Amino acid sequence: MRSLRPFYVAAALQVCCLPLPAAPVAAQTCVHVSMVSHNETDDLRYGFLDTESGYLAYRDAVLKVAALMTRYGAAWSHQSDWRFLEAVRTFDHGVVLDDTNGKNILRYLHEDLGFEVDAHSHESEAYNYTDVVYLLEDLGIPATGVVGGFIYSPPDSPLCDWEKFRAPLPGRVFPEFSWQAEVLWGGGTSNHQGQDADVSGCWRPLDRCHFFEDDPQAALVCIGHGTLLPQLIQDLDDGVAPAGAMFTQTLMVFELDVMNQGQTALDAIEAQLQLVEGYVRQGKARWTPLQEMAGIWRDDFDSVPNHYPDLPVVPCADSYATEVIEGYLVTAPDGNDLWVEITRPRLDLYPDLSFPAVVCVSGGLGSGEHADWGLAGSGLVEIHFNPEGRGIAHPSQGIEDCNGFVHQDDLRAVVLFAHDLPGTDPQQLGVFTRSYGLTMGAGCLGRYPELPVKYLLDIEGPDESYVTCFEPWALDVTPVNDRHLVAYDMFGHWSTSRDPSPSNAVWWEEREALRYIGRVRCAYLRVQAQWDHAQPPNAQWPGFDYPPLWYPGKHAVDMINAAALGEAAWSRVNGAAIGNPVGGTYSRESPPRTYTGVFAAHVGVDLELVWELINLDLGITGVDDTPQPAPSGLALTAYPNPFNPSTRVRYELATPGSVDLAVYDLSGRRIRTLASGWQAVGAHAVTWNGRDDANRIVPSGNYMARIRTSDAGGSTKLALMK
Repeated sequence: MRSLRPFYVAAALQVCCLPLPAAPVAAQTCVHVSMVSHNETDDLRYGFLDTESGYLAYRDAVLKVAALMTRYGAAWSHQSDWRFLEAVRTFDHGVVLDDTNGKNILRYLHEDLGFEVDAHSHESEAYNYTDVVYLLEDLGIPATGVVGGFIYSPPDSPLCDWEKFRAPLPGRVFPEFSWQAEVLWGGGTSNHQGQDADVSGCWRPLDRCHFFEDDPQAALVCIGHGTLLPQLIQDLDDGVAPAGAMFTQTLMVFELDVMNQGQTALDAIEAQLQLVEGYVRQGKARWTPLQEMAGIWRDDFDSVPNHYPDLPVVPCADSYATEVIEGYLVTAPDGNDLWVEITRPRLDLYPDLSFPAVVCVSGGLGSGEHADWGLAGSGLVEIHFNPEGRGIAHPSQGIEDCNGFVHQDDLRAVVLFAHDLPGTDPQQLGVFTRSYGLTMGAGCLGRYPELPVKYLLDIEGPDESYVTCFEPWALDVTPVNDRHLVAYDMFGHWSTSRDPSPSNAVWWEEREALRYIGRVRCAYLRVQAQWDHAQPPNAQWPGFDYPPLWYPGKHAVDMINAAALGEAAWSRVNGAAIGNPVGGTYSRESPPRTYTGVFAAHVGVDLELVWELINLDLGITGVDDTPQPAPSGLALTAYPNPFNPSTRVRYELATPGSVDLAVYDLSGRRIRTLASGWQAVGAHAVTWNGRDDANRIVPSGNYMARIRTSDAGGSTKLALMK
């Protein structure tokens, strides 16, 4: 296995000073500054890089940024994910090289202009950081040891495991290649919606649960992204920040903005360069490449740790040592082998325990390998799988079915496998879906409601093809925001609103979660934030809130209403603390309460919701939420149902006796007593006006009318809609 040599940083005196007056004074502490750009080209917005014309337009934007950086003498770390690098390999040759001295653009940036070129990766489509380094070397760029941007928090998610960089990391696409990282730079949270590590300085993180504690024995150095530069300079001037320590600052540049916005974006970059230039002239800042920052910290600051300002520490939730079991472990009903990856507490360490199991379905058309969601450390068995036709390193047999019946049957097979898996509690089996994965989850559990599944947890899944295909986005006048073409590339089908042909309608009948959620009998928890991760941005762009067939959160309202009015044993939107009632139904005028901003900002809530569902006791603490047919002698019915404002509950007694008829909410709390005491033979009826025993109006939602007599009983669901 080929391995890369560590980078070498020459020792040099790197102290910023103001001009000294006649009397000696202490040297001024300065801030080491670098510009950094991310070509986050795993994003589908960069699909244009698959064409030469698209690549050349983007290449031109990079050169314009480079010219601006050169004019100001800036330090610049150019960091690209794999898609841009593959485009350079494909298109950067021949006459294209005329404006870069006969070299590909990255060699030109590094060799001719002196800029640093580092690896950045979202580790999508199997390309990890090492694969990106391989592509850079293949393009003639000497590998650095810089990890250009990484997720450090939340620390309880293996997706955020920066500790993997402590050892040589093999590639996934190029497994014969290995790379050793030496410097971490970035320290972000997922989608930058949580508490990013926006601190200035250098230190050696101890471990994933003690990120800001320095480990003198560690080799991996973290360079802080920095805080707001003017504020940092002011803190140094005022003596608030500790003098004499190593301070770092990086300013982000997005070349895609230059491509899309032209001079406007270049002007914004130049404003940042002018800001830094002013501090450089005063001796308060110095342009310093990232690699050089690490060397300065070691050589000139004796590796004394510093991160300023201090940030609150995100607690580490892990309490169980875990293990990974993977392989072609499940056979689909059609005979194809499915790749399954299990992360669970180590059974050899906890032989007397059984753990709840969660079958996880990825969003989009994602596969399950390497998709650990960070649940196992808290005591869960987390199970991912590659549906037929999916998988990069370990493709499952079969062909892509876009979450249709074939994939739904795959999920059923994995659920049954999970139910019988050693070390799992068969009474605590759930299905957890993200985004479009709900189509597979709802379709499977709706078509096979007898499956031994306790709950379905759905994070912002689309309800039908209009939403799945991003049709509301098509009305946005900004081309980069129009995403329905992206959806067509994924599915090969337009929405039924765009293409109402019978053949298209038949294809979507298998793939619209709204068709099946009403048949799901387990508990259903819908997660919805104010700004949906994949649907129209609503509040961000005033005037774009209500396109045809849409209003903010419509797919959440449609899904929860269908579940609440269907066969779901229990249903709710969002966590208990948000305040939505169990069994509630909603409308455009009366929407459910949502999480503020985007859900990614609520770190750790998805794990909390899983445990809430596990602790849900549908059979003991609540009523039996499934309507129980009353004996023919009782004939318990309600009409109208759904109702507003009142319904007439009817029943018939074949023999005289004691009767108790009451309304319960779905948590088992008695809401209203409708009849109590001795009653004669015959037909009886009582009206419920949607109020409780204190004459207070109850919220919209599902309730249960339950009757008990001396020798019989039954129940029926009541749906109050306002």
